[in-house]
Amino acid sequence: TKENLGTTFDEFNKITSEVTTIINCAANVKHIGKYSNFYRDNVQTIINLLNICKENNISLAHISTLSLHGFKNDNVEP
Repeated sequence: TKENLGTTFDEFNKITSEVTTIINCAANVKHIGKYSNFYRDNVQTIINLLNICKENNISLAHISTLSLHGFKNDNVEP
């Protein structure tokens, strides 16, 4: 969620000079919560990563999830 991945200037430069692909599989997948938290975790983070990738010619792979809230199958043990 932090700009420049929350790293120091030197750390960030080292990362962006060596990394060719960023894989993002992090997300706030709660079904209930504050909009500001969902935005920060799921939108602003992607904006930050897209900017990093664009500015440093790095590929971005984004892995998303699908979840069901309140789904219960009789064949599933608690």
